[in-house]
Amino acid sequence: MFFAGLDMGLSAVKAVILEENNVISAQAVYSEDESEVAAQKIMEQILEDTGLNITDVESVLSTGSGRKEVSFAKANRTEQMCLA
Repeated sequence: MFFAGLDMGLSAVKAVILEENNVISAQAVYSEDESEVAAQKIMEQILEDTGLNITDVESVLSTGSGRKEVSFAKANRTEQMCLA
């Protein structure tokens, strides 16, 4: 199973695709876009990089200051929870 994580910062967006506990791909980009637009763009890029479709991803989790604006995330967590 594949899982995705998005860290939605103020100026940078980071994404990772995991297969079980193994990192398949990770990307980071600087973005001035609103969180939802930036999230869509980086997900498209990382999925293209891995050859996956969004339907292949079991769950998407978001964190960071824009975490609540990612409409396609199944869940969101604070940065403190992610670090724990």
